[in-house]
Amino acid sequence: MTDGLNHSADYDDEMSEYLQTFLDETEEQLDDLVETMLSLEEASTNEEDLNEAFRLIHSIKGSAGMMGLDQITMLTHHLENRFERFRSGTEQLDEPTMNLVLRCIDFLRQCNDRLRQNESIGSPQMLLTELKELEKAATSGARPAKEPASATDEVISD
Repeated sequence: MTDGLNHSADYDDEMSEYLQTFLDETEEQLDDLVETMLSLEEASTNEEDLNEAFRLIHSIKGSAGMMGLDQITMLTHHLENRFERFRSGTEQLDEPTMNLVLRCIDFLRQCNDRLRQNESIGSPQMLLTELKELEKAATSGARPAKEPASATDEVISD
């Protein structure tokens, strides 16, 4: 606060409200994203579903950025970039990417759970590495390395 007065209790209460709103909205957006991904599993080039997935990821990214949740912002930024390529038609959503996106959703759900419990959210580094590998593979025509068994493999506690 710039006025020099101690507003920490009010600030903490206000931030708690914002965090609760973020968590509730993100949970709804993740549910919608799963439904959209299931639709894309049937028709991976469906323009409406690709736009919806992009919009949901973009919204989560923006909200996480405003909350200062850098790990979530970084992951959703990379997901958003992937979906921009799918929307533009320069790349096509494939099974490895679909599986990775679903694991990213699992990670984001874990982040929400951890935030609700006032715990550290961990790092999405393994997911980010895989997203970068998929991007390289898409531009070179190669296939990325194998994927981990579950999203819980991705979480690296701070």
